[in-house]
Amino acid sequence: VMGSKNLKAVVARAGKKGITVADPVKFMSIINELYRPMVEDPLREAWREHGVLIGWPTWAKGGFSYRNFSKYAPEEKVAQLYDPGEFYKTIVKTRLACATCPVGDKGRFDIVAGEYKGKEILVSELLQEIVSTAIKMDIGPDYNKRLVILDTADRYGLDILEFTFMLDWIIDLQERGIVTQEDTDGIELTRDFDTVMAWMEKIAKREGFGDVLAEGWFGAIAKIGRGCEKYAVHCKGLAPAFMDPRINFNPESFEETLNPRGSAAVTAESPAILPMMPLDKIWRHCDRMCLSEDAMEEIFEIPDEFSVPLLTRHVEDWFQLYTALGICARQQIQMRHDFTSMRDLYIAATGWDVSDEDMLKVGERVMNLERAINAVIGFSRKDDKFPEMWFKSIEAVEDPNIKKTLTDYYHTKELTPEDVEKMYDDFYTGRGWDVATGIPTRDKLVEVGLDDMAARLAKEGLIK
Repeated sequence: VMGSKNLKAVVARAGKKGITVADPVKFMSIINELYRPMVEDPLREAWREHGVLIGWPTWAKGGFSYRNFSKYAPEEKVAQLYDPGEFYKTIVKTRLACATCPVGDKGRFDIVAGEYKGKEILVSELLQEIVSTAIKMDIGPDYNKRLVILDTADRYGLDILEFTFMLDWIIDLQERGIVTQEDTDGIELTRDFDTVMAWMEKIAKREGFGDVLAEGWFGAIAKIGRGCEKYAVHCKGLAPAFMDPRINFNPESFEETLNPRGSAAVTAESPAILPMMPLDKIWRHCDRMCLSEDAMEEIFEIPDEFSVPLLTRHVEDWFQLYTALGICARQQIQMRHDFTSMRDLYIAATGWDVSDEDMLKVGERVMNLERAINAVIGFSRKDDKFPEMWFKSIEAVEDPNIKKTLTDYYHTKELTPEDVEKMYDDFYTGRGWDVATGIPTRDKLVEVGLDDMAARLAKEGLIK
């Protein structure tokens, strides 16, 4: 939206009137109850030191795909990409925090040794950095170079995932002979530091073939042609997040194809974001979200399994609710909240008496509004689809016997395109959307208080 208006940024200045809290005593009482376990958490220092990489050994267990989603990097290859002892030999972290955060796991990383000594890099989290540079671009455990790439992308205004995934695709096309060295300005593309740095500059400055890539997935596909779209792994013109459903088919990877904000804006967060979480942990998360008995029965209808599409629908709503309230999505903060604490904080802050039912509608209203806006600009079920590559197996470069195929979350059965289509049916049905179009129905929009959007979609001929 900002880009379509040639708008670079929005600046908000602090007002002079302050904020009045309706019941400050109750508000602070709830805050203190939430705050105490955060600061007393025995893992707090580890969170501050490593951020989301505190769970790197668990992330590594699943492995990651690379080489344009065509190869598999197993645990032993991935695990070595973050070794705190090696990382902090040449890097010093100054911890940074958002206002009032008791954890402060963000940081400024100063490179204090080596070729890039003196560089200062601001980092929110390093998980996506590992996926985009260390894995996708084969930079490996050279931490200094990885941080320099991240910093350069920030300074050019490039999304590090979008850029590296697209460059990975172009390298794959050149290896397949679809794109030639003549196309890429006489340069043979390789997955290494120099190539990454050079092509960030070419894209940012729209130089040569960099101008083609600067057009994004749809623009580049149209200009290159030659069947290149067959190997382009994107969802609605955006690169997926770092999750490959063949490795971990969870709500987060399923939502990559559905999210109205784009595939990299993961909002379907749940314990299942990590591989092979026990079923009781998924169940407890549903209880925290205050799901009804009927909803729980539908999600856990099949013994020893859970429905990915139905859980996706509810965790999306949950994410929209707590982020609308300004609550951090990071585990060490969000895990301390449940529906009751969020409702009580809202009432104490505003003085408005809101029912549980109305509070629970907030996230659903946001998701329906976003989907309705998508419908107005032309998106529908036809655009909700897995990239073709995800239905093909991937194997490890080092050992072709190690393979991954698209399966359910607990890896008990392989999934076909027909299975995934059925999951879309279940998702739309659970949301009360038109199964044929994937667009919210008039009844659903009115139910969540979006009468104006119902009228807009009817005027556009998108709903009856």
